[in-house]
Amino acid sequence: MYSPKISEDLIPVLYKISKAIHKPMTFTVNYMLEKVIDQLNGETLFPSLAEEERAIQQVAEQVAEYFKSSKKEQRKKVLKLLKQI
Repeated sequence: MYSPKISEDLIPVLYKISKAIHKPMTFTVNYMLEKVIDQLNGETLFPSLAEEERAIQQVAEQVAEYFKSSKKEQRKKVLKLLKQI
């Protein structure tokens, strides 16, 4: 079976996210892909597109802050958001 290669520049980000949520990288990648495919098929976790976009933006901002911060409280906030997804 064909196994596409993940871009090298994504590996460090996936690694850090996986470590933060205590899951293997394969779980993280599969989970993300499943969510995107569900969204493309019209399924969503949110009642409206605006709420979904806000949640995605919030998670993106927090993940960016997580990688800039060494503060334990910031890391906890990011992990909490990731677990909600």
